[in-house]
Amino acid sequence: MTAKRNTQGLTDSAQRKRQETFKKVDKGIQQLIKNQHPITFSAVAEVAGVSKAWLYKEASVKQRIEQLRDQSRQTGPSQRRESVSEKSLRGLNQTLRTRLQTVEAENRELRRQNEIFGGYLLRIRELEKQVQHLETENQQLKHPEAGITANTQDYQHALNALGITLNSTLRNLISATPNAIVDTAIQALEDALSRGPVSNPSGFLYAAIKDCWQPNEPLNKATELATFNQWWRWAYDRGHVKAATQIDGVQHVLTADEEWLPLDTALTRYPMDIAIANPTRP
Repeated sequence: MTAKRNTQGLTDSAQRKRQETFKKVDKGIQQLIKNQHPITFSAVAEVAGVSKAWLYKEASVKQRIEQLRDQSRQTGPSQRRESVSEKSLRGLNQTLRTRLQTVEAENRELRRQNEIFGGYLLRIRELEKQVQHLETENQQLKHPEAGITANTQDYQHALNALGITLNSTLRNLISATPNAIVDTAIQALEDALSRGPVSNPSGFLYAAIKDCWQPNEPLNKATELATFNQWWRWAYDRGHVKAATQIDGVQHVLTADEEWLPLDTALTRYPMDIAIANPTRP
């Protein structure tokens, strides 16, 4: 009776060990599949901690390993390569997205700084005009002999010859301006008339006296200013430009693309519609 019980106990123990071995083998195979490792008898034996002889002995286990091994040889490598490739592409995509966000943030900051810089340039331009005006006044104070103001009667003949009719505004300006400045302004007007007709001689002379123009300069300045003012209103209303200033003595404008262009280049890039700039008068 005792011998029979011992035999049964050994049988039960062997059966439990066999089942545990099956479980270890199954767990090992699942681990190999999860890690995308080739399914071979050696690999299964190593990961499950069993002998290859046992794997070959168990028909069901042997058949399963052979089937998985054949499938791995046929489809496993390409699938693994595809998986690795997809993972690499996802990583690259994320890297590029992050870089794009960084570049966009840097671009926004540079645009903000350019707008601030454009504002500073405009302020500098205004200050330069104020300095020029003060320097002119200083020169007048340093040379009293040039500060003798003009009598409009002294210039009546010359003004009549230039086709200028004195009004109260021009008369007061001439009376309050040193002779040297009035003489130079008249020379500037004569120089301009020698090149062609001047539509408003009185207005020209007023600007020449007020801004202390020199001969050979006023016509260019007046033409450039008129052209710029007319084009600027047109270009600004259409969103082509945002700011304007002088850089090294040359008029520049800031485009909507945050690019500083010389005025001549901007006029070429954004030509103003002639029909709008010069409407037909009835």
